[in-house]
Amino acid sequence: MKIAVYTCIVGERDYPRPFPKEEGIDYFCYIDSIAETSFKNGWKLLPVKKLLPSKRLTNRYHKIQPHLLSELKEYDYTIYMDGNVEPKTKLLDLVESLEKDKKIIGLLRHWVRDCAYDEASICLRDRLDSDENIKNIVNLLETNEYPKHYGLCAGGFIIRKNSHINENLSKMWYRYVSSICIRDQISLNFCMWKLGIEPYTFNKIDVCNVVRHHGGVQREN
Repeated sequence: MKIAVYTCIVGERDYPRPFPKEEGIDYFCYIDSIAETSFKNGWKLLPVKKLLPSKRLTNRYHKIQPHLLSELKEYDYTIYMDGNVEPKTKLLDLVESLEKDKKIIGLLRHWVRDCAYDEASICLRDRLDSDENIKNIVNLLETNEYPKHYGLCAGGFIIRKNSHINENLSKMWYRYVSSICIRDQISLNFCMWKLGIEPYTFNKIDVCNVVRHHGGVQREN
């Protein structure tokens, strides 16, 4: 079983985390501050595949669509993690949990909320995208009669089996993120619901630490 971990860092807000690397797993970091391949902290650094009008959208292009990243095509599983995530447990064990449960995607359960509509309200309150964009994605959910409190997964840590179903999920998810609302956690569970995908979910406290950008501990919200 071939496993690749990858991240995407745009605008030098983060740097590849120097956590211990597992033997038999390859680590890739797509980054916009280099022009050629290099290595740091056990990561293979690669130039981003595509620069888009915003840093966030460039990150989402890579984060959401591993099937478009040529270096990852040969792997059975990919594990995306945000630049400020540090695993606390063996990644191979997490992948094996999916295999045992016959799931094709593994995600962190959100540690505060369980509802995409509540997530949208927080994004509105904190001005994390325009009011119009957030209201448009909520309208999409309501039009499709997406249920409230159906569950909410965090987007900063994603284990995916290389499969056509996950590719379809990635295409749908990126379409909503790139054309309606950049706040990807609002639409993630909705896309899985539409496609009939049941994720394997982990507790963040058991799986990883989320640190502040350039050090510190991330606030819980």
